[in-house]
Amino acid sequence: MTDDIFMSNIKMAHDIKKEIDYDVYIIKFWSIMDLREYLFRHRITVTDFAKRINYSRGYLNEVVSGRKISGEKLAKIIEKETNGEVSVEELMNQEERK
Repeated sequence: MTDDIFMSNIKMAHDIKKEIDYDVYIIKFWSIMDLREYLFRHRITVTDFAKRINYSRGYLNEVVSGRKISGEKLAKIIEKETNGEVSVEELMNQEERK
C-alpha cells in the first residue's frame, strides 16, 4: 500500500512539473516581442531609441521596419537596452522584408 501511495505522489509531482514547464514556456513565448512592438508599448520613437544606443536613426529604422536584419553587435545592444524584452534571437531570426 505504501508503494502505491509513493508512486502516486511521484506521478502527481511529475504531472505538476510538466504543467509548470509548459506555463513557463508559454510565458517566455508571449514575452518575446519584436523591436517595433517594444518601441510602441514603451512610447519610444525610433529617433529617441537610436540616440539611446548611439546608432543612426536611418539604420535602426530599417531594422525596425524589417527591411534589414540586425547584426549580432546591434542585437546585443538592443537586448541590453530593452532589459531582454527584445532578444538577440528575435532580432537575428527575423526575415528581411523587401
